[in-house]
Amino acid sequence: MDKQKSNSLPEHHMIQHLPLDKTYCEESADALEAVLQEINGLLNPVGIIFTADEYVLTIDVCEEKFTSVTTRRAGRKSKDTNKQYEEIMAYRETHTAMETAEWLGLTKQTYYRRMKQLKDEKSRC
Repeated sequence: MDKQKSNSLPEHHMIQHLPLDKTYCEESADALEAVLQEINGLLNPVGIIFTADEYVLTIDVCEEKFTSVTTRRAGRKSKDTNKQYEEIMAYRETHTAMETAEWLGLTKQTYYRRMKQLKDEKSRC
């Protein structure tokens, strides 16, 4: 296997080095290559690559790809309102909570949660 390929990997991605049996590598190089190709075919979509160079098995994990594939990212994406805090507060003075929630396109529960978040953010600034 190509040693230059292993060295081109970023150091922070290299997770583990495992020694391989020297006689197995010499006698069964084709079988080892086939197994590694099969494993890489299965794990490449999640950012994991196995390589064998000079009797050492290297497991490389691309953290960004692994994280993006393995996190669920479940649930509906939040509605992004373009309204500023001051604008919402001004509207809120002349309308009820339900009217304000409808104006923002939010449910009542989400409206209260967002108002709390906006107040917390505003107090930190």
